[in-house]
Amino acid sequence: MFNTHICKNCFQNYSGKPDVCPNCGAKTKYYKEKPEYLEEEPDNNQEKITVEKVKKEKIRKKRLSSKQIMESINFEDLLARTNDDSVKSWREKRKKNKEKLDVKVEEDGEYNISVKDVTYLPETYNYSVKKARGEYQKPDIKWWEIYKWADLMLARRKIKKQVNLASQYRPSAFNPTITIILCILFGWMGAHNFYVRNYKKAFLSLFCSVVGTVVAVHPALRMIQVSIGGLLLFIATLIWVLDLINLLIGRFSYRLSKWRFIDNLNTDTRGKLGYKYVDKDEYKRCWIVRVCHSIKRHAEERKIRKLEKGQTQQSNEQENQDNIEKNTTEEQVVQSTKEQNKNTKKTKNKPKIVKNNKNRKK
Repeated sequence: MFNTHICKNCFQNYSGKPDVCPNCGAKTKYYKEKPEYLEEEPDNNQEKITVEKVKKEKIRKKRLSSKQIMESINFEDLLARTNDDSVKSWREKRKKNKEKLDVKVEEDGEYNISVKDVTYLPETYNYSVKKARGEYQKPDIKWWEIYKWADLMLARRKIKKQVNLASQYRPSAFNPTITIILCILFGWMGAHNFYVRNYKKAFLSLFCSVVGTVVAVHPALRMIQVSIGGLLLFIATLIWVLDLINLLIGRFSYRLSKWRFIDNLNTDTRGKLGYKYVDKDEYKRCWIVRVCHSIKRHAEERKIRKLEKGQTQQSNEQENQDNIEKNTTEEQVVQSTKEQNKNTKKTKNKPKIVKNNKNRKK
C-alpha cells in the first residue's frame, strides 16, 4: 500500500523504487543517470575503466604554496593599484598636485622607482650599485652628515608608501568570505592571519592572547594580572578589531603581495628601502635566521680584515728584512774592500823593508 506509485505515462500502479516503469518502460522519478564509463562496455582494445581508477585519476585540490601564490599575482595590477586615486586616503585626495608613481623599466626587466622629487641631493650623493656584477654597495654615511640621513629617510618613506599600497592587493588564492568569518570567530587567536600567511602578526596575536589569559586567570600572579596580562589582552584585541575593520573596508595588507612588489624592484630601490631587502631571499626568512646570517657575515668580514692586516704585516716584515739584508751586505762589501786595501798596502811595503835590511847587514 505504502510502496505503490502511479506512473505518469500509463497511469498504472507499480511497487518499489524502480528506475523504469514495469508496464510501459518510461522513466520514473527514481531514475538515476549512470556515469559514462558504466553505460557502455569498452572495446577489447581499450582498457576497462573501473570506479577505483576514476577515483585515483581525479585531481584533488591541493593547498598552494606561498611561492605559487606569489607567482600567480599579476604585477601590472599591483602597479595599477598603487597609481589608483580611489585607493589613496582622503588627505592625499585633498592635495592639488596628484603625481602618479614614476616607475621606469630597466633592460633586465626590473622596475626602478625614481626619488628625484623627494631627495635634495640626487647629483652629489648617489646611491651607487655595481650593475655589472649585480652587487649593492652600501652608502658610507658618517654620523655627522645629517643631510644625507634625511635624504635617505625621505626616499625610504616614499617607497614604503607604494609598498604598503601594493600590499593591499588580495591574491586570488584567498577567499574574502572565509577570512572575514575566521576573523569574526577566531580573530583573537590570529586564525585569519594564519589563513592569509601573515605569520608574524598571527604568532604575535596568538602569543598575546594565550599568555594574557594565563596571567589574568592564574591566582599566583595577582601582582601582574592588571599590568602585563591586561596589556597583552589589549594588544590582541586591538589587532583583532583593526584587522576586521580593514577587511571590511578593503585595506587589509597581505604579506605575499608585498613580497611580489619588492621582488620586481631593482637593487638600487631595494637598497634604499633597507639593507635586508638587497638579497631577495633574505627578508623572507625569519628574523632569528636573519640575525644569525648577519652575525656570520660580520665574522667573515672580520676574518678578511685580519687576513689583510696579517698580509700587510708580513709584507712590512719582509720589506724590513730586505732592507736589513741590503744594509748588511753593503757593510760587508765596505769591510771587505777595506781589508783588501789593507792587505794590498802590506804586500807592497814588505819587500822594501826586506831589501833595506839586507843592505844594512852588509
